[in-house]
Amino acid sequence: MRFFKVFLLTFAILAIILTITYRARVLVSNHFITAQLSSIKVNITCLDISLTSNMNIMIDKLCLHTPKADIETTDTVIQWQNFPHLNITNIDIDKVNIKGLTPLFTTTNHIVQTNSQQSIKQLLLTTLQPYTEKISQFKLPVKINIAEIFYLPFSVTNKGKALNKIAKSSRVAPYIATLSTIDNTLYFSLRNSEKIEFIKAKLSKNKSDFSIALSSKLTLLKNFITIHQLPITPKFQSLLNAHKISGHFNSTIEYHAGYLDLQNTFAEIEIDSDSKIGNNSEFKLLGTLNFSTRLKLSSNKKTNDTTTVKYSNKSNKSTDKSTVQHHDEITLTFNGKNEISLDYKQASLVKWLAINNFPIELSSLIKDNPLSQLTLKLPDDSTLVLNQAKTTHKALTKNTLSINAIEISAHSHDKIHQASFRDIVFTLPYSNNNTRKKTPYIFAINKFSIDSPLNLVSVTDLAKFTTAPVSFHLIGSVNKTAKQTTLHLTNNSSITVNNLMVYKAKNAKKPFFIKSLTSRLNGNIQLLKNNAIFLNVNVHSQTSAVNIPEILQVNAFELVSEIKGKLDNIKMNAIAKADGITLGHIIINGPVLSPKILVSANKLALTDLLSLNIQLPSKISLTEGTLNYNVSGQITDLSSIENTPFMINAALHSVSGTIKEIGWQNLNWQQRFKLHLGKITSVKNNDNNLTVQLINTSAPISNLAMKLNWTFNKHFRLYNTKLTANILGGSVKLANIQWPFQQNHSFKVQLNNIDLAKVVALNKKQGVIVTGYISGEIPVTFDGEKYSIENGELHNTTDGLIQVVNNPAVVNLKANNSELKFAFDALENLHYHQLSSAVSLADDGYMLLETVIKGHNPDIDNDVNLNFKLSYDLPGLLKSLSITENFENRLIKDLQKNKE
Repeated sequence: MRFFKVFLLTFAILAIILTITYRARVLVSNHFITAQLSSIKVNITCLDISLTSNMNIMIDKLCLHTPKADIETTDTVIQWQNFPHLNITNIDIDKVNIKGLTPLFTTTNHIVQTNSQQSIKQLLLTTLQPYTEKISQFKLPVKINIAEIFYLPFSVTNKGKALNKIAKSSRVAPYIATLSTIDNTLYFSLRNSEKIEFIKAKLSKNKSDFSIALSSKLTLLKNFITIHQLPITPKFQSLLNAHKISGHFNSTIEYHAGYLDLQNTFAEIEIDSDSKIGNNSEFKLLGTLNFSTRLKLSSNKKTNDTTTVKYSNKSNKSTDKSTVQHHDEITLTFNGKNEISLDYKQASLVKWLAINNFPIELSSLIKDNPLSQLTLKLPDDSTLVLNQAKTTHKALTKNTLSINAIEISAHSHDKIHQASFRDIVFTLPYSNNNTRKKTPYIFAINKFSIDSPLNLVSVTDLAKFTTAPVSFHLIGSVNKTAKQTTLHLTNNSSITVNNLMVYKAKNAKKPFFIKSLTSRLNGNIQLLKNNAIFLNVNVHSQTSAVNIPEILQVNAFELVSEIKGKLDNIKMNAIAKADGITLGHIIINGPVLSPKILVSANKLALTDLLSLNIQLPSKISLTEGTLNYNVSGQITDLSSIENTPFMINAALHSVSGTIKEIGWQNLNWQQRFKLHLGKITSVKNNDNNLTVQLINTSAPISNLAMKLNWTFNKHFRLYNTKLTANILGGSVKLANIQWPFQQNHSFKVQLNNIDLAKVVALNKKQGVIVTGYISGEIPVTFDGEKYSIENGELHNTTDGLIQVVNNPAVVNLKANNSELKFAFDALENLHYHQLSSAVSLADDGYMLLETVIKGHNPDIDNDVNLNFKLSYDLPGLLKSLSITENFENRLIKDLQKNKE
């Protein structure tokens, strides 16, 4: 504005000179003009004036001296008319030379006084109104055309090496301008010494309304600002000096009916930082901005609009209502392309973070996720609102900034990171004038969306499980108040991890592998005033392709959980499912770093469980049965969960079906054991904890009952186990069983009322009939290599019958051995009253029975007393019994060692 005033002052002087010349028709008195101009501190130092043949006024040279600059005009032609009124019609100036004598913009005549309670809008209005009024009242002079204005700023020749360096190549005429006024429109342009136009202005007037169009090249404008030492803060000046700035600026300002409309465009912006970090290159900012705003300039009227404003927090039901008076707001509307990109080198950013003491975790995160460019975009028709709200108490003033949409994107190789933020409100810290207490800022994002695949290897312990990036898809809102910060996540939020190796045993060929794990989240995460975190979140985690080698393959595993509480006392309830089948419930409570865990299930159908792809050692087909279990423990080290001791209670109820083609009916089992470091140990049990109603072998076993104690650490081991069962019409009892047998281990097999008819039926021989019942005790000892039986004994408990008739083997023996004929004749119909055997186990694996039989044969009417030895194939006997495959095979294998 002051620049224009200098020109207008020159034109006023010319008009005075022309008027005096026209009326007096005499030589102009230098003394008179000097006296008239001395009051406004303008001195004429030279004047060369004449009239042309058509009575136009020709000023060959006019020199003016002012405190700000020396001004010299040459070849000025002034056209005028006398009828109907004396009027100057045109002023043409060929050249104007201006040399600055002092800084042009250091005046303090019109500095606006402000106070700290003014809003941003009030501050702008206070600043703009005086200029708006001056422009509104300003009357454009007659038609003027200045071909060239050579302008040498004061600072170029008198200030600093940096400024002189800028003007080295243009010492004669650093700036060249043109100025003209035509039909109430003023045109102005400014070029540098290389004749590159970098400022262009157009002012149009219509009574009190006006419009201004400005355009500029930012690089040259920055140099212009630096040279003229504008009254800006040292910090801002330092920023200008430290950055290279380029691009184009266009602005349109329109004033009509008290409203000021501004439309601004910044195109091809490029800001390079001259500051280097270490040996790394600078940062670069690129972009384009297009925004507009409207201001109502009301200097005399105050608009008080009383409105009730409700600040709501979606994370809770509390609201803060206050009656406010406002309309002190500025709205920026962004139309067209609005995009800012930040280019930088990874090493530069990491170094900068280290210099500014950012957390090392952030530096590690950026190292693992290098980004070459970061872009901020404002969608079309986005708005930015600066607003001040005053309460009716006049004690509180709230300054807020809100924007309806921001989009951020970044690229890293083949990864794309995107974030969208909508309805953002930022309330600046404000003070209560009565209490002098300052309220912290309030921040809210009504809706955000984040899609980002992040590599977290260096930040967390995730590297133990996978090197794949973690994909975040988060949708929700953020609300920060003085008391808490709340992050609200909607149902569509999810976190996905791929290719998880959950666990690998030392000797396992393949690890426990999960192809994909996706957790869907919704709920609130709150950061409280004391930095405590409170969770109220629902999490639905789902895995695909769970593969535990040689044990289990599941298409989908689900964990539906509800998490509540602070980190020092968290509570989680969850349900686990595999391929749609509920496996159990999980309860976690206590501190996050050392939580207590309870996993349980009640009446889990075994038929459902076996429908999963479980790789069992034997073929199992069940018709009914349920499983109850609970696993409890407290984790002390999250990185080594396998070191945590867990107590396990398990129970099977009413299990029926077939195992390796052997039928089982009504099996019941319950056990309490401990799991630690991969080893399972049952808690010592003194009562029967395994019962089976019926095992359908060739010799059916019924009412089996066991006191079962066992361990598992790579191999299965029974110890201190007792067994009772009904078999072959009687019962059997085994005490103090261990498996596998240890050296010098011994146990006793007690038989009670075994039906001999059923024993003989196991290995049917033609023409052999035996009846009666026997009991006895057989002690078994294992010396580390072989089994042995000594002092075993069997005896009859009832009288019985032995008949050997039409047996081909017996007939053959009787025909060929006369000595055996009497014995076999006696056995053809022997009614015995005593049957006893001494039992031993021979080295060849055969059981030896030294048998004594006493009785009467009515057919030969003779008492019979037989003593003989009977050798029986014990492995063959066990095969015929076929109790359990694993036990049978292992025992037979050990017994067969005796034959070798």
